[in-house]
Amino acid sequence: MSEDPNESAASAADWEIVRTLSNEEEAELIVGLLQANGVPAEMESLYFHQEPAHVGNLGESRVRVPAGRREEAERLLAENDQLGPLPEEVPQEASPGSPLEFDEGDDPI
Repeated sequence: MSEDPNESAASAADWEIVRTLSNEEEAELIVGLLQANGVPAEMESLYFHQEPAHVGNLGESRVRVPAGRREEAERLLAENDQLGPLPEEVPQEASPGSPLEFDEGDDPI
């Protein structure tokens, strides 16, 4: 997690849970979304790796942000939720193995 000097002294009690998820991967994506938008975030995983299946809260992952940034994080997550899930199919014009076309002047990188 990238630390903001103003928030580095914050204790765990100063962080609030903004999402509770059933898997670590989705929690990591949400942490990345928040951090990319300037909101410090971290994942707390309760996943117990020794069991073959999730048992109660031992499969939860929590996304936490500093208490003073909770409203901003909630707004960003709500905006992201409105976008909906990504399409499961790759669009035909960008199918694997086919070259992508760019307009003149576009930088493909």
